[in-house]
Amino acid sequence: MPVQFQTWEYQRALDAVAVDAKELEKLRIRRKFYDGDHWQDGLGWIGPWPNPAEGASTQEAAGIAQLQQEIRRGFTPRNAVKEVISRHVGGVVGIEPRWTFTSDGVQVLSMPRLSLTPRAPRRPAPTAPAPATQTAPPTPTPDEIARREATAAADTARQSRVDRVNALVTAWWDNRGMAQVMLKIARVLLYAETATVRLYIPPRALEDEKQADGTATGRKLLRITSIEDAFSKIHVDVFDPESGRVVVDDATLAEVGIKPYKRGGTKSDPTTERTVIELTYLDEQNRTVLETIDGGTRNSITVDLGGNLLMFSVSREQFLTDEALAAQRACNFANSMIPRNVATGGFLEEIVINAKVPGHWEEKDGRRQYVPDPIVRGAGALNVWQGHELEDSQGNKTMTSPAVLWHDPVDPAPTIKAKREHYGDVLEECQQAHALITGDATASGVSRQQARADFLSSLGHTKSAIERVGRWLIVTVARFADALSTAELRSTITDGLRPVFVCFLDGGPLDAAEREQNRSDVEAGLLSTTSGIERLGIADPDAEIERIEADAEAITNLDLELKRAQVYQAWITAGIGETEAAHRAGLSPEEAARLTTSPQDTPPVQQ
Repeated sequence: MPVQFQTWEYQRALDAVAVDAKELEKLRIRRKFYDGDHWQDGLGWIGPWPNPAEGASTQEAAGIAQLQQEIRRGFTPRNAVKEVISRHVGGVVGIEPRWTFTSDGVQVLSMPRLSLTPRAPRRPAPTAPAPATQTAPPTPTPDEIARREATAAADTARQSRVDRVNALVTAWWDNRGMAQVMLKIARVLLYAETATVRLYIPPRALEDEKQADGTATGRKLLRITSIEDAFSKIHVDVFDPESGRVVVDDATLAEVGIKPYKRGGTKSDPTTERTVIELTYLDEQNRTVLETIDGGTRNSITVDLGGNLLMFSVSREQFLTDEALAAQRACNFANSMIPRNVATGGFLEEIVINAKVPGHWEEKDGRRQYVPDPIVRGAGALNVWQGHELEDSQGNKTMTSPAVLWHDPVDPAPTIKAKREHYGDVLEECQQAHALITGDATASGVSRQQARADFLSSLGHTKSAIERVGRWLIVTVARFADALSTAELRSTITDGLRPVFVCFLDGGPLDAAEREQNRSDVEAGLLSTTSGIERLGIADPDAEIERIEADAEAITNLDLELKRAQVYQAWITAGIGETEAAHRAGLSPEEAARLTTSPQDTPPVQQ
């Protein structure tokens, strides 16, 4: 019997789910990187940042502000963080997970073969007939027959329950778009390290309770008409630790799920907004309690979910490390320098020295000033440059010799290389170096295999977490819907059953060298055909083998038909009747009847 959880007061529950300020800041930074906010109010920029000096004039401060704005406008991030998370998520749940319920004691030997869709059994291999001297099995006694019939009836009833719960949960799974929900769970798990899933009934599903005279009592009722209707009322929420999670009570070691949320308040009057706390925990009878604390008001309901809470938190080791984020910032800086390089150093630079700029003298404000003429650019332009006249101390005058210097555009290759290096650092830090060397002709097959193995190993950490969530999810939603039903509708559909939830890892497409190595291993007998097909990213190798066998059988049948047709035509050319030609070609009587066109044909020769 579980330890009785002593329900918490409002502030204690709020404090228990609060995230440390330093950890909360890291969580928000990682979330912003994934969402595409890499500037982060300037915190994401690691390049030089001009600041006005102390005592700077208004004009100087305005110039610095303009320079800061130019840096912000030229900031060009490349979201490698989202790329590595998306690739990792696709590798774990990109292929929709497969799940089912099974009876206790049934061992699932091969997870990838698990399927809710029945397939036609393969044709058994021919066996030698039993020897004539073999004795017949003994006739079963009436007690044995009764036991077998009882076992068969129990198996049929158990399978009927499995089919029933599978059908109900499958309909709910499809209606709630759970394939996309599983993707969201994996994404939150990667950037936040902890993801929490919550089952709830939205307020819009509740109805106002009314008295006999039609006046509302102020209470809400949940009306359920069938087990299918109960499933339709249940929704799913996924959030990171900032919005709540499952914690452990230090005093009782009992798990309690905590979800604070806002209620009330309007745009015109936000002061009326308040924080309501939702708790879920187990009572002394192992029943699930769902309690809300709204100021001094507490409301709760109790349901039997077999010891499960209505929230489930799962964690994995840190995926987005500080090193990966530092490499992302460096990648953004280098990527931002590429257009800046093009703008400032990408044009041919011309420098004229020892020359007097062409111009003319004008009278302005009582003073004679030299005004330079515009310099003409483009094809056919002519500009005349003269040297400066110089006079030494003895009065001797000389002219300088003008010269023109050309400065080629700055090569952006170092900046581009730096960007690629930092981008590669992000991928390598997240065990995705295989994405860098897939198209690298200089990389060896061993390096590709090692990089892919590292990637698949990292997927395994997330896979185990997602499968835990999946098992909790399908069994809890079934029990929740069952508990919401009335006594007449209640069926305890999951009693004696256990959930099986399987994710299929996808390491991405193989390159030409890896596919050739895979094919060679299968042909050499070092790898089974099933394993070879799985390495190609096909999650259901049995179905693929069946299709291959069906295609081969169809080709064989076609070849046989063509050969029979050739034999038939040869005998017709030799001058015998159509019926005899069909018989000698090995055609069946039905095929021979369809081919026979002349009533004078002789009957087939009896063999």
